[in-house]
Amino acid sequence: MTLWRSSIRLRLSARYVAGLSLLLLAFGAGVYAVVRARLWRELQARAAAELEGLARVVEQEGVSSPEELDEQVSVPFLLQDAAGATVYVSPAWLDLGLPRSVSVAELAAQREWLRRQPRTVLLAQRRVSAEQRELGVLVALEATEIERSLSALLVALLTGTATALACALGMGYWLAGSALAPAARLARAAERVGADDSKARLPVAGTHDEFDRLALAFNAVLERLQAAIGELGRFSSNASHELRTPLTAMRLVGEQALRRGVDPRAREAISSMLEEVERSTGLVEQLLCLARAEGAEPQQRSTPVDLAAVAREVVGACAVLAEERGLELRCEQDGELPALAHPLLLRQALYNLLDNAIRYTPQGGHVRVRTRRISAREAAVEIVDDGPGIAPADQQRVFERFERVSGAAAAPGAGLGLAIARRAIEICRGRIELSSALGVGSCFRIVLANSAGVAPPVEDPTTAHDTARLES
Repeated sequence: MTLWRSSIRLRLSARYVAGLSLLLLAFGAGVYAVVRARLWRELQARAAAELEGLARVVEQEGVSSPEELDEQVSVPFLLQDAAGATVYVSPAWLDLGLPRSVSVAELAAQREWLRRQPRTVLLAQRRVSAEQRELGVLVALEATEIERSLSALLVALLTGTATALACALGMGYWLAGSALAPAARLARAAERVGADDSKARLPVAGTHDEFDRLALAFNAVLERLQAAIGELGRFSSNASHELRTPLTAMRLVGEQALRRGVDPRAREAISSMLEEVERSTGLVEQLLCLARAEGAEPQQRSTPVDLAAVAREVVGACAVLAEERGLELRCEQDGELPALAHPLLLRQALYNLLDNAIRYTPQGGHVRVRTRRISAREAAVEIVDDGPGIAPADQQRVFERFERVSGAAAAPGAGLGLAIARRAIEICRGRIELSSALGVGSCFRIVLANSAGVAPPVEDPTTAHDTARLES
């Protein structure tokens, strides 16, 4: 049922064969009916002619020597008087297994009886006058050969129809595949089109058919989407740049006021203001980073990097943060680990994940960063903490922009760190996996290809997120 629903090619082939089968069955039934009617009409015409000849002989020569009639008549016949008594029965009549006496009144019943015999017989009768008396003349013609011919015709029609339908199924499947080949090409081209490759367009064959019109309409939609995405990116970037200046000015003014000395209540207010400014500045920086990640060029996403070296660099940058919170931060590596990624985006993703682990791990906890090869085709870096963990229902929500899961309000942040990390790794043609349990801790794993030949195509962010949600 799933294959039937998902394959237009199969449905078209089945409907083509169903329609053709009805047509062939109707044609075969019509041919059979026409041939049968024609053969029986010919047999009835022959019976009428033989009956006419027999009646003429009986009228001219009488029935004083009925045995002589056998020499002049080549078909089985029976003669009866007006009372229905048999006058003469030809040997050929008896050879057919027919009764010696056939009453005209019982002829319909006799025909039913004849239909049940091994041989099919056609009877014809008429009244004649011979030797001053009324006689009944009956002629019998064997129709077994006609029935055999009709049976052979029926077998031939059914066999031919079955063969034709089998060939039509294969031909219909091939024709449907040929007709839908442009749709398959458009689908493959559409899979390569996304926010990461906004300049790509569906191919237009120039045949001006329905598929060309579909490709042109889709390309027009892509043009509008590209313009909207570009405008949104420019807005985010411009807004972030514009907000950095007043926030920097506010921080400088507040710091100068604190250095000059103010009364305790003003100092408390200014300190609170500086904390909010610092938080707003972090939000602006994250928005700017997200805008830059969205606008990264495709050729910047397949640079060979040493995943172990990048991990050591990020761990060194975050060591002070872990020390301030009283955490043990360790980096576990087994030497160089090649991978394909954009170096800046990879560092940003690692920093965001490690910063998130440090924020939510309680004092005295442990955070480990380890790199390892998980297969011949992929390498991974894992950030493992023993924090509060994330409930299964929230494990996909944590990657949403501005999304804060329950119990996370105490930690500072705007809910953009994990979203930026996931988007950065998607641009690097990798993926982020999360394993977590409440009260145990969390493990964020960045998986990257280790060669260009195995790197998957860049996915649209919405599609990638929906896929991850389905897999979870």
